[in-house]
Amino acid sequence: MGVARELDIKVVGAGAARTGTQSLAIALWKLGYSPLHAATLDQNFAIKRPWCEWALGNGSFEPLREMMADGGYNAVLDQPMVFAFEALMHQFPESKVILTLHHHSSEKWYDSYHDAWRNGMAADIDMNASIPGYLAARFLRPEALAWHRAVHECHSRQYAKFGCDFEHQVPETRQMCVTAYEQHVSRVMSIVPSDRLLVYKVTEGWGPLCRFLNKSVPEEPFPRFDGFKNCNAECRRDGARKEIVAFACEEWGIFLKRVFSAVALLGTSAYFAQRLCFRNRQQSKRKDD
Repeated sequence: MGVARELDIKVVGAGAARTGTQSLAIALWKLGYSPLHAATLDQNFAIKRPWCEWALGNGSFEPLREMMADGGYNAVLDQPMVFAFEALMHQFPESKVILTLHHHSSEKWYDSYHDAWRNGMAADIDMNASIPGYLAARFLRPEALAWHRAVHECHSRQYAKFGCDFEHQVPETRQMCVTAYEQHVSRVMSIVPSDRLLVYKVTEGWGPLCRFLNKSVPEEPFPRFDGFKNCNAECRRDGARKEIVAFACEEWGIFLKRVFSAVALLGTSAYFAQRLCFRNRQQSKRKDD
């Protein structure tokens, strides 16, 4: 029997989405860490759901502890994990906290954050954007549609957490969002002890990061990656459609197998019943003769 793995978070990301967290995740991986980033969660809602529930205030960390340990993760970055940075730094007192900042300004961060919302929400299921996917999920596997609705709700709650209620925008939305972002940055800097905190822009490269983590500087250039720029709204919408249809086709395949099995069973039963009736008729005929 295997020994249960203990979860040991070594790096806690306290920076908002769109502050270079994807590049940082790759950098940490190259330094020997195993980071869990929001992009990974988007491919595995089984772990994203409990993260949303816990980090956004109404769930337990225990299911996550086991999932994270089983996955071998020892670093967390981006949303929704960022909203639990304080709880994580207390649960793992040896961990270090990295607060990534947008490399230009809070205003530029808002523009990038809003673009991410616009592209991300375009991938969520709506009847106009994905009628075939909607119909397939609605009639063949309703939980597929529920899955995407849960993703949408999680995303909406995350954006609202930064004061960015993009689904109900008003003229003040931009300023409220920027203010909430700056308040988050100030809060992290006031809560985390200076010896455990790195305030960092990915444009600074390997130097500050490696010194903070006590790692040797790799010979290769610091990674630069932006999944949102590499995959626009149409790309994400297409991915969402494929996921829905894949869910539905999987269920349709299971349904067809059950139908074929039932038909085969009925056919076999009918065959033997017919043979039995024929035999009984033959026996009755002999007796009459």
